[in-house]
Amino acid sequence: MKAVFNFEKGSQRAKMILDDLALYVPSSGGLFERIEFTDEKEAAQAFNKVLMQRYSPRQGWRIRDKKVGVAEKVPNERLVGYEPSPEEADRKKGIIKTKGRLLLKLDESLSPDDMHKLMTEHITDDVTALVLYPDRRLHFDPAVEVLADLCPAQLQTLIIDAYDQTVTRQAHVSCGDLGGVLALPKLERLYVVGSWTLPPDAGSDTLKQLSLLADPMDAEDVRHLAAGAFPKLASLDLGLSTESAVDDDVLTALPGALAHLAPKEAVRISGEADVADLIVAWAGKKTKELVLAGSVADSSAVKEVALAHKKAWKAAGRIGLPLGELDDEDAAAIAALGVELFDTDEGPHPFDPARYDHDAFLGKS
Repeated sequence: MKAVFNFEKGSQRAKMILDDLALYVPSSGGLFERIEFTDEKEAAQAFNKVLMQRYSPRQGWRIRDKKVGVAEKVPNERLVGYEPSPEEADRKKGIIKTKGRLLLKLDESLSPDDMHKLMTEHITDDVTALVLYPDRRLHFDPAVEVLADLCPAQLQTLIIDAYDQTVTRQAHVSCGDLGGVLALPKLERLYVVGSWTLPPDAGSDTLKQLSLLADPMDAEDVRHLAAGAFPKLASLDLGLSTESAVDDDVLTALPGALAHLAPKEAVRISGEADVADLIVAWAGKKTKELVLAGSVADSSAVKEVALAHKKAWKAAGRIGLPLGELDDEDAAAIAALGVELFDTDEGPHPFDPARYDHDAFLGKS
């Protein structure tokens, strides 16, 4: 038998739950005492006995509502005497470790010393993929510096992202200079949403995927990308802004960076920049997937720029554009160039957490 009874007595509230062989009786502090039985009939009798002894009309209680045939799940932490496992206790503090993946939530209450202690304790040699989740009010530079100092030997993936916040809210989290983490010996993927800088000698011998978003991105950092050494880079995501207008100097520096880095698998660019300008910036750099998730000020201008660079389209396999913002005729004219087009609004955004499978870090997959 399953049942949920809610009682009230003036301003007091109480709840009893029967879930087949388990009876949940209210205790102090909002907790429940769990009583287990081996026989459903015995459990139902115990339910009725407690009801009459503690929650009868004679004692001033009345049934506010009841559900028969259903039960409610009572979380373990609401049971009398429950002691969480070390893993559960860590999860409540924002520390989740599964199969070489580690997620650390770092909030504004942490001092630099506390942050150093926390990271040193949990970023062990078996961690190959790490998500650092920053509080948006946190001065995050110390965490990036600690990670560079720890230099975890097996770390291949580093994500700095508050995955359940909008990119606009976290774009100003201060991450400092990324030169130290780029030097990690086995780093293959770096994904950073925040306020960051790159050193003039930015580079990595191992990096294959680079995703950087700022609001807005600084032209000097784009120029440092253009001068850096990334010999294995295959995929590049650049978020030039979230709400701020993209500076003309960034658009001027962008072609040089794309030509120098030459990612063969994917180039994805987003931000408040006109798609026509992004087409010019890309113009023929060979890649299997090209995503230009900018804005459209003039649909016909995007078409004219696309037609003017029609030979360049052959350098890309699939091309993502904001087709919903283009007039149908202009979109058809671009498609007639013989390219495989898709709408950027229909797929995940270049900085959607699904791109790095954040559920895996939460232990959900």
